[in-house]
Amino acid sequence: MSLTWLHKFKSAFISTLPMVAIVLILHWTNLARIDDNKDLIIFFIASVLIIIGMGLFTMGTDIAMTPIGEHIGASITKQRKLGLMIFLFFLLGAFIVIAEPDLRVLVTQVPLGDNWLPFISNQWLIIILIGIGFGAFMVTGIIRILLQKNLVLWLFIFYGVLFVLALGLNYVNPSFIPFSFDSGGASAGTITVPFILALGIGIATTRSGKKVNEDAFGLIAITSIGP
Repeated sequence: MSLTWLHKFKSAFISTLPMVAIVLILHWTNLARIDDNKDLIIFFIASVLIIIGMGLFTMGTDIAMTPIGEHIGASITKQRKLGLMIFLFFLLGAFIVIAEPDLRVLVTQVPLGDNWLPFISNQWLIIILIGIGFGAFMVTGIIRILLQKNLVLWLFIFYGVLFVLALGLNYVNPSFIPFSFDSGGASAGTITVPFILALGIGIATTRSGKKVNEDAFGLIAITSIGP
């Protein structure tokens, strides 16, 4: 157990070290010097907290999120009730992305109540709309796994529709397009990715076939289209 903890913190340290090194190089070469030493100290403290947080998070993912995700995916699918599956997987997708911290960070940057998003005046409304889209496409991705359909074809179709919609939106409100695609990227964050990966594996294991391992992946690619 202790060796596992050490391995997680070591991985977190190695992942964070390049970021710290780049900041220090930019500081020492005066390319982006931090004039206030207080800010530099805060940066170092924050880096240590990031290492601790990443270590604890990856540990929690292995202990809880991954096995629970696999269990939930397999258990719901074994019910063989399409309506219940669609409802539960939609709720899972919507609520898991609402809890995603990366999405919260993105939404806080959105200027509300101006010409950029004239129809939205509340950050929670944005999060809920993204959750609905994410949940709907998570159901779509799960249906693909159960039907054993070709992932490339489905991605081609849905991304084709997405780009057509983006082209039309360019004539209505072009400023909204970057946010739309960024929300898709932000929705695939630190909480959603491990859980949905595990969910896909759990769902894929409930059916027979030669491509079970292949079909377990691709769920994140499809769900990211929704937002």
